[in-house]
Amino acid sequence: MGHEATGKALCAYAADADGKPEALLIGTDQKTSCGLAAGINAQVGRNADFEDTGPGLHPGPLVVHTALAVAQRCGSSGQELLAAMALGYDLNARFFKASTAGPDVRHNTMIAAAITAKLLDLDQDKIARALSLAWEFPIKAANYTRPRVSKRISALGMGHFFSAQNGVQAALMTTHGFESVVDEVDQLGDVYDLDILVDQSKRYHDIEHALFLKPWPTSHACHAVIQSIEDLMTTHDLTASDITAVRAGLPDIYLMPHQNNNHPETYWEAVYSVAWSFAMVIHRVPPGPAWFTASRIKDQVYHALTECITGVEHPPATEAMKTLDLESVDGWVELETAKGTLRAERNMRDTYGSPTTPMPEEMFKGKFMRTAEPSIGAVRASALYADLWDVAEIVDVTILVEKMSP
Repeated sequence: MGHEATGKALCAYAADADGKPEALLIGTDQKTSCGLAAGINAQVGRNADFEDTGPGLHPGPLVVHTALAVAQRCGSSGQELLAAMALGYDLNARFFKASTAGPDVRHNTMIAAAITAKLLDLDQDKIARALSLAWEFPIKAANYTRPRVSKRISALGMGHFFSAQNGVQAALMTTHGFESVVDEVDQLGDVYDLDILVDQSKRYHDIEHALFLKPWPTSHACHAVIQSIEDLMTTHDLTASDITAVRAGLPDIYLMPHQNNNHPETYWEAVYSVAWSFAMVIHRVPPGPAWFTASRIKDQVYHALTECITGVEHPPATEAMKTLDLESVDGWVELETAKGTLRAERNMRDTYGSPTTPMPEEMFKGKFMRTAEPSIGAVRASALYADLWDVAEIVDVTILVEKMSP
């Protein structure tokens, strides 16, 4: 889905860089080095804003595409691929909980290095050197949030392009004898609580209990309100023409300029605009690429509705978001309609995609098909969906990945 936003430019860059053809650039038939493929695919995945969340931020694109790219280089099995992804998610949870500075993404490069080291089957010394070297490439601490002015949005939000690529690079450099210190993480006691970082008591616990999937593309902490809107529309048999005003209680991050934007003019502005996501749900547009076509963003029918949408701070949700405790985030919405004022409240625990409220398979598969069909067609997308369910049985992931190209 993100290929249209940034994939074409990044793939053109990859061709210019002329990397060794080790891994596929998703959405194309083009291959490049596993490091560059990891970075590009991770960034393109992030730029759809349809990825998973938590613990903490959005680890999925970096974890999945680093593992997938390096697994192609190594000819790894489906089980080895899943094990590397599980390691990446577990390390993300550890680093997030251990961070003494609050939500951060500087550990992502070390996660990518660890995933690569596992798939390359590096020994302990080389793993330590790879992690140390990876810390040489941290991105800025707040690459993804709090722009100071409206309509100023980075196409490299969270910097997955750099983190994935540099993490793979760090691990590969150690395989060629590049010397680095082995105890860099041990020196980071002012950045991470090292006891939490190495705590073995709940290994892989957060994958099951704290990983949220997105049913709708847009910032995740407003999804409780999105589902409330959808439920009210369905329960009361409403159409968009019935709605005269929308008022929603949200965490304060949605009052920031790039998300409190009722009239997006570009793909990037629409992806981050909460009002735009509400309008799409009210107009019953299927979640996915159709939300962000150029013609739809220009259509004044939708802007007439976004003009009537107001967000206000819901303090309990703001408090929960300070520690990115997504499970505790809640929200409320009031719809002014021809049938009177309708109100609903919901917690993220009770929202589709949470660990306790999984998406129904029809919703889950619909998300996959709407994002994959434009690249590979309905028949191949359906076959790929079935193959992905059985990824643990695949002997060589290269066979699977070949099915992802147009």
